[in-house]
Amino acid sequence: MSERDVEDIINEIENYNKKKIDGKILACAMRLVYYAGLQRNEIPVLTIGDVYEPGGKIRDKISNFNIDISDRNIRIKLSDHYDYTKAKGCLMSQTDPFFHKYYSDGSDLDIVVKRIGDHLKRINSEYKSLIRDLRNQGMKYFYEKCTGTKESALEETADQFRVTERSVKDSINDKITPPGKQKPQGKHKVNMVSLKHSEGLLALDYSNIKQIKSAIDVCYNEIYTLSDTGLGKSEKHIKVGAFKNFIVTLLKDWKQ
Repeated sequence: MSERDVEDIINEIENYNKKKIDGKILACAMRLVYYAGLQRNEIPVLTIGDVYEPGGKIRDKISNFNIDISDRNIRIKLSDHYDYTKAKGCLMSQTDPFFHKYYSDGSDLDIVVKRIGDHLKRINSEYKSLIRDLRNQGMKYFYEKCTGTKESALEETADQFRVTERSVKDSINDKITPPGKQKPQGKHKVNMVSLKHSEGLLALDYSNIKQIKSAIDVCYNEIYTLSDTGLGKSEKHIKVGAFKNFIVTLLKDWKQ
């Protein structure tokens, strides 16, 4: 997952502007998650003064959380965010909320955090774990930008994202799911495998019996060795059904 991939996701959010969701504001929050390691619960309590000095100059660090925002990519967007919210007529004193659409005084923090997640899922159903995934990918990006030894880069990244060094190592070694993508389980995994084999039928030589038999064996083995994780009691038959559908499709194509 490259920085370009992350930007494509955030740009999709930024260009969304309907059903009372301001994509520009939400996109800025996601950039702070990625580039600065902002946490989910910190989004609603961030203030103008945490990020900007009086007059709109961007601070070197988010003062409330002491996290670095010197990366050029985020500073350009923070400048744009200041101009955008000011033009919308939002209050811009040091104590006013940074994300006006998602402000919480602390009493309703859980509700506001849930609203952020709901809005992300409304933009794209695959974004239900986007904040977690962006933080993980952001750790890798931040680590690679660090100068000095690997040990010092590891420590700096852990401090920035306020996680253990082990978590940073996991992100560096790609032991995470890419942003916006959930690892398929249960019937979704079975359906994906079944579809893959069904699409492969187009490439078969139907005069070659050995090739046909091999395709059947491969499909059977892959489907039946899938984990039952995510399958309810009433769904245990789905692997049988998926293989039967494959055979039916195979026979139809064979006759043609």
